[in-house]
Amino acid sequence: MDVTLVIFKENGQRVEFPLHKEMVTIGRALDCDLQIPLPAVSRRHCELRLEGDSVLLKDSGSSNGTYHNSDRLTGEIAVSAGDHIRVGPVTFTVVINEEPAHIKPVRTILGDLAVEPVRTIEEAKQADGTVDISVADEGHEEVASPANAVIETDDPLKALEALAREKSKK
Repeated sequence: MDVTLVIFKENGQRVEFPLHKEMVTIGRALDCDLQIPLPAVSRRHCELRLEGDSVLLKDSGSSNGTYHNSDRLTGEIAVSAGDHIRVGPVTFTVVINEEPAHIKPVRTILGDLAVEPVRTIEEAKQADGTVDISVADEGHEEVASPANAVIETDDPLKALEALAREKSKK
């Protein structure tokens, strides 16, 4: 089964994220498969699981909720081709086996949302050569994150695009 998540940038440009794993995590944490570095997105917001001929969506206890079409998700649900998944301000359209062939654009509008700074590996290098990357979250302690997932950008859509390019190279 070929599953792709599609988003549309503010300018209408289509960006695709093919799912290459049986379980894909979406969230703000640097080690998520699809990282959306926005305060409205939980560290581990939701997960998609490919199981047989089904695509299952489950909220991971996010603060602001995961939405399937226009309904807030409770529990786990099977998603179909053409369905929408909203994580914070980002709306993904689900494409399964190239269906639907035509997608009506659902634009992600970031507006004035604050973007968390994302540090590069070079910025995180310590004197002894090790890399220590932490994400500061207002009102929470710092959380260590793996260095190999760092993307250098302050635009969450660019971070998603860069992550998709990196994963497609592997």
